[in-house]
Amino acid sequence: MTLLVGKRTGSNLVDLNRIGKTTKWLDISSSVSDSQGGTVERAEAVFYADSDGNWHMRFNISTAFASASVSAVTFTFSDLVFRSGTNHRQAVSGAMDANSEGTKAYANPGASTISVERATSAASTTWTTISGDVELDAEPTVFTIDANMESGDVQASIKNADDSNPGLLSYQNQVSVDLAADPNSGSFTGGVLKLVRIDKAVILSGESKLTHGSAGSVSSLAGLVPADFRPTSNTTDDAWNEFYRDASGSCGISVKSDGQLLVEYYNDSGAVSRTDTVKAPTMVYTVP
Repeated sequence: MTLLVGKRTGSNLVDLNRIGKTTKWLDISSSVSDSQGGTVERAEAVFYADSDGNWHMRFNISTAFASASVSAVTFTFSDLVFRSGTNHRQAVSGAMDANSEGTKAYANPGASTISVERATSAASTTWTTISGDVELDAEPTVFTIDANMESGDVQASIKNADDSNPGLLSYQNQVSVDLAADPNSGSFTGGVLKLVRIDKAVILSGESKLTHGSAGSVSSLAGLVPADFRPTSNTTDDAWNEFYRDASGSCGISVKSDGQLLVEYYNDSGAVSRTDTVKAPTMVYTVP
């Protein structure tokens, strides 16, 4: 099954496997021309989709042409359109070889053109270059996107996210909790928890097993789990999962409404003492 995510409106769904990845630097010279009929000396671009399903192009393009008195140059792209919307011009960098000071460049909304305009009067010009990162109106069709995707590690970016750096999925909440360093770790001594919230669903997963002193029940202090990832109550069904079982017993994990993390070990006779969770914990639960 392919997991899709999108804007809250449900539009622009994008394959989750593409998020956090980009295409290779691709040669798009056959898809670019300028209004001076110049020769494309360099035209490379990277395409990627953000967490809301919007497609972007990061590019660097240079053209050269016979010397001419020029005040503006228009670049035209086949097979792609820049994001539409009233006055939704996207600024990019642009330069010409003479009197480039104050030159402005922008992608035209709902069109396939980028305008480069000299701030001063027309001057003799032999080259123009543009570069930037712009939002597209839809997935580009000039290339087979999936075939040109670079490998990427979405989980690595989620792991490194924190409250000030929400990571790849900007419309979601994501956090990484290091139990060896967090002041609210309580009885836990090691392990990293990753929490990803998608609307009202929270995915909790461990980077590795969690460690602690020998005990049958281990808990953190209140506040370890941030408020956005806490269930509404402390009933077992709200945020609890038995994620491991072997011949000696089982291991369950739960999150409490005050942000406390609890791990319990047990078998048919009662509590069983362990010093770690044996494997990385996992759980999916819902929040308000």
